[in-house]
Amino acid sequence: MVGGGPSNDGVVFVIDTAGSGYDTVMTFNGVSGLGAYGSLVRAGNILYGMTPGGGVNNAGNIFSVHTDGTAYKNMYQFSNVSTPNGSLTLAGGLLYGMTQFGGTNGYGNIFSIDTDGNGYADLFDFNDSLGAYPLGDLTIAGNLMYGMTSSGGASHFGNVFSIDTSGHVFTVILSFNGANGEDPQGDLILSGNLLYGMAYAGGTDSAGVIFKVDTTPPTAINAVTPNTWGINLYPNPNYGQFTLAFNNPLRFWKASQ
Repeated sequence: MVGGGPSNDGVVFVIDTAGSGYDTVMTFNGVSGLGAYGSLVRAGNILYGMTPGGGVNNAGNIFSVHTDGTAYKNMYQFSNVSTPNGSLTLAGGLLYGMTQFGGTNGYGNIFSIDTDGNGYADLFDFNDSLGAYPLGDLTIAGNLMYGMTSSGGASHFGNVFSIDTSGHVFTVILSFNGANGEDPQGDLILSGNLLYGMAYAGGTDSAGVIFKVDTTPPTAINAVTPNTWGINLYPNPNYGQFTLAFNNPLRFWKASQ
């Protein structure tokens, strides 16, 4: 919760599904975190989360706490106004998340950290041209993670991307251009090969859109073997737009007669 509690810095709470039994699990006090957004990740009796403010550097932190409110642990302190806005995602014993302003370039980053608070790794630094200022969570399927940036990209309106869990292969799946949406925020839902999400602005009435995008990789086309009078096709694979280059158009035309 963003606010509330004795210091008005937010709380972690529990409530049963009937709407009764509300109780405060823990309260933030600035040093332990401030203004928590997003959801909590549960593994056994341990809850994991992030706050965009507070902590030693007042740049947000990653924390854990037992479901009974005991054993609070400040797992990682962000610096340089990183501002992690969103939730953590747990996969294979690692927690994955994003910061809005962190990373080498200040446009946000993707990171991983062990559940014991060790082994923090900066997996990818956004650089504006590939996206900037993510405001949401990562969706994981196998060894791929999907997410969105609220800005940056080809038209500076944000994008949808994928990246492997090691941080080595980053791919822009969709670039927003205003007409198809602008400023995507929140989480993506993966159903089969389709991702569903929302953009805060853009669309026909400039009031935001609900969108879907196919994650299926492009089908490769077998390239013609290069020779002195052959054809080159590139890029391969492609998304339906490609170039045919004739090494020797005149000779090729004569050979085809």
